[in-house]
Amino acid sequence: MKGLTIGLLLLLSISISGQNKDITDTIQGESSEGVFTVRQDAVIFLWPDSAEYAYMEATYSEDDFVEIISDMNWYPMIASETLDSLGIRHFDCSSDTLLLISTGNEPIILLRKKLDADMILFNPGKKPVLQHAIEFDERKTKAFFDLE
Repeated sequence: MKGLTIGLLLLLSISISGQNKDITDTIQGESSEGVFTVRQDAVIFLWPDSAEYAYMEATYSEDDFVEIISDMNWYPMIASETLDSLGIRHFDCSSDTLLLISTGNEPIILLRKKLDADMILFNPGKKPVLQHAIEFDERKTKAFFDLE
């Protein structure tokens, strides 16, 4: 039962983290050689890679691991629903490196594993905002994307 529960949670997590890959042309996001590039307004949800999932499974008790995976999926899902209602693009990334292209083609390079965040608000004309999905705030997000 333990293996089935963990397997289902991992499958759900991987499924959610890969759900937007088919629309990368629409959002001008692209992944190549471990680098994910973003060129326009978007929210980027950061996800662990398979090695990080394996490490968490080995490190935490079954109950703690299940709770962690549940939280990792719940808060981005709630934020995604609000982003959809606001018409803000969002997608998921487990690539090691993010390349954000700001106004004037200035590159901003972020290493996912070094970030203390699981969510990035990106507007090419502003400094990216790194935060945790549990801290998502609709009002602040609307202001960041000039929707107010």
